[in-house]
Amino acid sequence: MKNIFLLFSLIFITQCSTIFNSGSQSFIAKSSDDREGVMVEITTPDGSYRAKLPTTVVSTPSSFTDTKIDVVDNCFNSTTYKVKKSVTPSFWGNILLGGAIGGVYGLLGTSIGMSIDYIDGYIWKMDKMAIVPLSPKAKC
Repeated sequence: MKNIFLLFSLIFITQCSTIFNSGSQSFIAKSSDDREGVMVEITTPDGSYRAKLPTTVVSTPSSFTDTKIDVVDNCFNSTTYKVKKSVTPSFWGNILLGGAIGGVYGLLGTSIGMSIDYIDGYIWKMDKMAIVPLSPKAKC
């Protein structure tokens, strides 16, 4: 019984990214030349909606769906910008916690915790600023 409790404790403890980064993240989207009022369609793991640049985007990170910004304004050529993301430092805490405890349970808990963090998408930290490139149409 002690071993089962230890295993489940390790799995919970080694989900560092889920514990520290769960929830939504926000970032600012603006145009490359600081124009205002450019119509875009924002696609996040939570859904799609239209907005005008500059705008604040609130999104839940995902390992399987990218956050994208598509320029849909009539005066600009269609452009798609994929919001950049990087692995959050707390994801690497899985290795430190699992390694500190050590043994078979530590390795098992670490691998399960890291897998859960990846599947739920909380290993990702999105950039705080998205600079959307614009290409104006000739007659507008």
